[in-house]
Amino acid sequence: MAVEQMLLSLAILLFSAKLLGELAERAGLVSLIGEILAGIIVGPVLGLVVIGGAQINDLITVFIIFVLFLAGLRVKFDDVREHMYSASILAFVGGFCSFLLGFLVGMLLLGSVVVAFAIGVVILSSSDITLFAFLHKTGMYSTRIGRMIAATTIADDIVGVMFLSALFAFISSQALNMNEIFRLLLLSIGFYLFMFTAGTKVLNRLLKEVGKLKSGMMMFALPVAFAFFIAYVADNLGIGMAVGAFVAGMTLANNEHSESTIIPKVDVMSRGLAEPILYSVVGASLVLSDLNYLLIASIVLVAVLGKAVGIGFASRFFGVGKGNSKIFGIMMIPRGNDNIALVQVILLLGVITFQVYTSMVFAIIATILVTPLLLKLVCGSKYGD
Repeated sequence: MAVEQMLLSLAILLFSAKLLGELAERAGLVSLIGEILAGIIVGPVLGLVVIGGAQINDLITVFIIFVLFLAGLRVKFDDVREHMYSASILAFVGGFCSFLLGFLVGMLLLGSVVVAFAIGVVILSSSDITLFAFLHKTGMYSTRIGRMIAATTIADDIVGVMFLSALFAFISSQALNMNEIFRLLLLSIGFYLFMFTAGTKVLNRLLKEVGKLKSGMMMFALPVAFAFFIAYVADNLGIGMAVGAFVAGMTLANNEHSESTIIPKVDVMSRGLAEPILYSVVGASLVLSDLNYLLIASIVLVAVLGKAVGIGFASRFFGVGKGNSKIFGIMMIPRGNDNIALVQVILLLGVITFQVYTSMVFAIIATILVTPLLLKLVCGSKYGD
């Protein structure tokens, strides 16, 4: 793709994505749906944008790092402290059920272990942004069950990163080599421990000194440079740049400058540029012919069951009543921004075909749309306790 053609494509994608993203939010939906729809309209429908070439792929990789770095910045261990034990167990149960069911769908319908593994990893974690939006809309955020749900989705992110590390280990070994996967998992754990201990201390000290400088933009430049560097290190370790970007964000999440300075600055770059282009590229990359409706429906079904049944049932063992356990499970159903970013990463790695990619994207969108319907159907208008 020529540079001038790429610039025109980016202009069309950015404008259309922000416009339809805004309209989606006004309609009570998350902007993600409007941004993907924009890509579908200017791509497969109108043919104004054709996605392809190393330049676009490299740019999308940078945007993925921004999106996952911001996701990591929002994961604070202090937020799960009150419900750390229950949230960790519930996150693992719901994540494992979703992964296992997704893996079975991949094996039964596609017959590929690596593709089945990828489907399981993509639907493993719930979407923080979508879930928190539902919590605020239902007034549950300040309730006990709401805080427990919030803690579980944060722990859910951590479980998702662990499984993502296993996926990269699986891809790099090109076979179900348990020794290699186990080695990389141990390497991943060592990487996490180093980042959350020595890495956090060094970075906090550095940011404290940077905070004395007159240039406020250093509080944007240094964290972003850190995210790029850690993504590079993680990728070279075989853990994956997506994991590195997310962990880089988690390392900074509890920094004293995070909430007031770092997150707002990164948020502008991510939500104003990276996310709309990334998700509109996702829409423009979809193959709308020969859709595998059985695969789409199956992924949606197991994504719903993995959380609604897995977490809904397990939460009963932690004192959650029958009614609230249904709410708990349903609220964990929506996948979203981070899951879409993971699908894009897996596509760029050449693990899945465009048909599987399209099916997974449509399934993720369906989980966002079905959640409020299930809440209204199963739970009525009474939320929380």
